[in-house]
Amino acid sequence: MSAHHPSQRVALSDDGETIALTLFAGSEEIARTDLDPLAALHLGSELVNSALRRLQRAPLSVPIHSRGSARGGDAASVRRANRDNAIRDLARAISADLSLERQAEAVIRRACRYHPLPGDPNGPAERQALHRIASSGLPVPGKRQARRILSLAKQ
Repeated sequence: MSAHHPSQRVALSDDGETIALTLFAGSEEIARTDLDPLAALHLGSELVNSALRRLQRAPLSVPIHSRGSARGGDAASVRRANRDNAIRDLARAISADLSLERQAEAVIRRACRYHPLPGDPNGPAERQALHRIASSGLPVPGKRQARRILSLAKQ
């Protein structure tokens, strides 16, 4: 669907057995596809990444003079460092005894499934780490990047 029409919408449903994506025109269902859990995770990740790219292109509401130097640097470096530290903390909390590969898989799986709760910032270590990953505003890394992040903690 290239243009948004008020009468068109996409709905996601999960009845505990089937994850379905349905396209409606008005109240009429015009297309439906069932997704396996991995396809749903991939689609969700792609949607989040697309939205983040659009948000990053959006004009900033902060005046130019208060943004700091316009030369060089990485605007997301602090957020990335905080997210990466949270990823390491989460791996220690849930899978310290596993290989880097399995730790990366476990971290990605939990971070993709995470839904924030009010007490998470002060809750158990696992929920605190998940909250920090989500609140970084950065996407959950892929397995290769997560392994690299976790390997830096082993050095």
